[in-house]
Amino acid sequence: MVGRPDETWIYFLHGNRPPRFNPITIDHPGIEGKLSGWFLWKYRLRGLGYYAFNNWAANPWTTPLNSGQNGNLFLLYPPSESNTGMAYGANNHRFVPSIRLELLRDGLEDYEYFYQVRRAGQPQPGERSPADDQVERIIGGTVAFNRDSEFLYNLRRLLGLKAGGEITAIPDIAPVSTHPRSEGAAGSYYINFQDPAGQPTGAVTVNGHSYMKIGDALYGAAAGYGWYKAGDVPDSDFYPAWDQWIEDRSARQEAHPGHGQVSTDRLYQLPRYRGGPPPTAMSPATEKST
Repeated sequence: MVGRPDETWIYFLHGNRPPRFNPITIDHPGIEGKLSGWFLWKYRLRGLGYYAFNNWAANPWTTPLNSGQNGNLFLLYPPSESNTGMAYGANNHRFVPSIRLELLRDGLEDYEYFYQVRRAGQPQPGERSPADDQVERIIGGTVAFNRDSEFLYNLRRLLGLKAGGEITAIPDIAPVSTHPRSEGAAGSYYINFQDPAGQPTGAVTVNGHSYMKIGDALYGAAAGYGWYKAGDVPDSDFYPAWDQWIEDRSARQEAHPGHGQVSTDRLYQLPRYRGGPPPTAMSPATEKST
């Protein structure tokens, strides 16, 4: 924290749903584990917190679902697939890490690369660091991320070369473009999640910005935008079924006062990256224990 000795950590629960990233549950894309180290660096956070590292009250091998999210309550699998006791030392005293845990490790190793490029200790709030420009090409904001894994890997590789003194500057690279909206100079585009067929009709303009009305449409490559659906959200009409933005459903009437008004909680600005998929393009992931 600026001007204080306190450390700030980030904490995840099964309720951290899109558009927020969540490296803890299987229902989120696997790359979100790798995003963790980049997110920690960008916001000068010093750690990750999770309340249930190996809760095996139910057998994770056969019953991974908890609170509507697969993988909740465990990042380690029990050594025995039957979740029963075994002879001491029978498996060389080894737990079974989940793929999520290994991806979290990868993201923290990326953090080490940023640290080495900085060459001046931990990054400080309010100060720019040499790795920041590259990190911000992956983490555009608290709910906007570039999930192009090949692009992330190439940035990581170049940061490693820079940290090792093999290159003096990181070249400007861009991910492969998947939609015309991602072409051209970086900037922002604006989307509105209210029903496109509802009120207000016509264009939505707020603070001089024109918003695309996309409603609850799932992501489509042709459109270049849309929602990624978490595992516990219905396939159809999922936006009204689970409000991604206001988790206290009793507050919805206050936030949506009536027809003909623009509810600003349904307006969102997202960065447009030069090349690569729009930041709302996501795909589900599955996990098998290693």
